[in-house]
Amino acid sequence: MPTSGIISIEMSAGPSGADVARCGAFVVTSRHGAEMALARVLVAAGYPDTAWQTECAGRVRLFGPSLHRLARLTLNEGDKVRIRFAKWVPMADRAAARAA
Repeated sequence: MPTSGIISIEMSAGPSGADVARCGAFVVTSRHGAEMALARVLVAAGYPDTAWQTECAGRVRLFGPSLHRLARLTLNEGDKVRIRFAKWVPMADRAAARAA
């Protein structure tokens, strides 16, 4: 686990066309936003809040100053709305909000 510096997230496409994000031994697959899902896994594993970048085929694709802020984002899409960034809410919190 890195203690400082930039955390590199390697991006690729899986066989189904979904995004695959890798960092060390951690791998996440998602239709959209795999890098954000991987950030949540890394934060849960104790990674420090540091700069991050995603790379695809050796080229930097996205970058930012805070891994922990990346972990709080997701991508939403709908029938009438294009893909957009949104605040990530855990499934348990969504269910509790609907029940209230």
